[in-house]
Amino acid sequence: MKRKTVMKVITVLLVLILAVTAVWARGKTEPVTAAEEKVAPGVPQYGGTFTAFIRHFQDDPPGPDMADAHRGSFHWLDHLLQKPVIGDYETVGPIGNGAYPFELLGAVPDKYQKGNLLESWEISFEKLVWHVRPGIHWAPTEHQSAWMEPRELTAQDLALDIKEFVQSAYKRRFEGLLVADGVKVIDKYTLEIYFDKRYSADLFYFLGYEDRSVVSAPEMAAVPGRAAKWENQVTTGAYMFEEHVIGSHMSMVKNPNFWKKWTFKGKEYQLPFIDRVVLPVIPDPATRLAALKTATGDLHVDMPAEYWNTLDKSAPDLKKNNIAGGTGNRLGLRCDIPPFDDVKVRRAMMIGTDLEKHQYVWLASGMPIHYYPIIPGHPAYTPLEELPEDIRILYDYNPELAKKMLAEAGYPDGFKIDFHTDSTNPKAMDLASLVADQWAKIGVKVTIKTADQVEHTRKKYSHPPIWTGSFWDNIMEASATRMFTMYHKSGVDLNYMAYSSPELDALCEQMEKELDVTEQDRQIKEAGDVLMRDVPSIPVSIKPQRIYWWPWLKNYYGSYTIQDDCNFAEMIPYMWIDKDLKKKMGY
Repeated sequence: MKRKTVMKVITVLLVLILAVTAVWARGKTEPVTAAEEKVAPGVPQYGGTFTAFIRHFQDDPPGPDMADAHRGSFHWLDHLLQKPVIGDYETVGPIGNGAYPFELLGAVPDKYQKGNLLESWEISFEKLVWHVRPGIHWAPTEHQSAWMEPRELTAQDLALDIKEFVQSAYKRRFEGLLVADGVKVIDKYTLEIYFDKRYSADLFYFLGYEDRSVVSAPEMAAVPGRAAKWENQVTTGAYMFEEHVIGSHMSMVKNPNFWKKWTFKGKEYQLPFIDRVVLPVIPDPATRLAALKTATGDLHVDMPAEYWNTLDKSAPDLKKNNIAGGTGNRLGLRCDIPPFDDVKVRRAMMIGTDLEKHQYVWLASGMPIHYYPIIPGHPAYTPLEELPEDIRILYDYNPELAKKMLAEAGYPDGFKIDFHTDSTNPKAMDLASLVADQWAKIGVKVTIKTADQVEHTRKKYSHPPIWTGSFWDNIMEASATRMFTMYHKSGVDLNYMAYSSPELDALCEQMEKELDVTEQDRQIKEAGDVLMRDVPSIPVSIKPQRIYWWPWLKNYYGSYTIQDDCNFAEMIPYMWIDKDLKKKMGY
């Protein structure tokens, strides 16, 4: 894509946005409240095939060995393996009392978590105590039965899986968190995990429900190469591997010995309802759109915003839900050297940034303009209109006020800075042009520095920083506690803006030690105010996200994930296909 002038960008995108904005307003109010369907949801039905574009339609899956997790194997493994902890979808989710919609990307607030492979747990400042749920069995297929008999999941299985995880390519994340050989099996269903030096909520996340925390049978690692084949996967989950056809799809079939049951209207049902799950591999979004609107697929997560208007017109019967999710874009400011070592300058820069126009670039008009560092939907989130005035004013575009603030900070004639961006991302390049235009109006002259994605990422994580000025970054974090660690003095690689705040550091350390979730939410809210006031980065646009599905997919109401960012799989067992409705609709 060739570089455009700002006016060309806005002119072209406004046409799309006008349509997207109108659709956004409808999308939240039309079809997706659980309460409406629960009046007459029908009777759960068994059988059928569910075809879905979830988070793995870009390319064929890599090998299933967790050594390949950096290439996305966990996006597919989530449909076969399970994690110790999960969001309490049955009780507080839309299939329960509806208290929490589970629309955040990669975050489950502590108050909404429950055990999955675990029956329960205890946390102290010294250790985690995990109690494995009795009665869960590994389910090998015919191919695997030659080397593994069906048997019960035990604490020893989880302990061995954790040790393998800690010794993998991801071992750096456990440094300072886990005592060496700090996993001890107490009995068949109990294990203890010891903290190194201090309690860490991150350790519970990494081992409990993060995308790489799926638990596999130790027999998988007993023979070299065994774990590298999809047909060798042994499951505790609702589905078992069926086939992988390169360039076409991966499919799973119902696990007849799945351990989970669900009570609906006083009757207990064995899960899952659907017999077969098909995950197509279709890299082209336009082709996926065609597949969805012709009902070749039943559901599509993360439909790109530029296709919303077309899909709404061509397939008006589709249900949809717009979600804040947790991804977006921010402009990082190098906070340890002039001019951005002065908080007054940083605040002026945000006031001199037209956030509404940045939404146009990312096709996000109508989505929350205030979404950072705490995402809408989190219990600690404060709506824009309820923020303190000195924070709320940062969201009002006012170039004249920004110029005045820069003059008061000692820059009456502005200054020159570099702006670093990803040359392989057309929208990031458009944003860079928009930033340069807007900041020129407050006396800041921008030189755009481009690099490919690899070099841009290398710059971001360099320590000490090798960049100055401002830096475009794609945010992918909905967990408030982990978001704040990016700005903590110990953040090192993640704190690439070189930001420092004793007040925020103290709050982060309190959060780390706080075991009461209500008090922790209060601390998160307070830390959010600190970070917003200090403006170490400017949040310019949340990524617009929408989920589409056909009405015959029952007992689903638009939730995004109940574990980490790629996990849609654990909601599928509760869904069923209304075959009569599908036939009535002509499919």
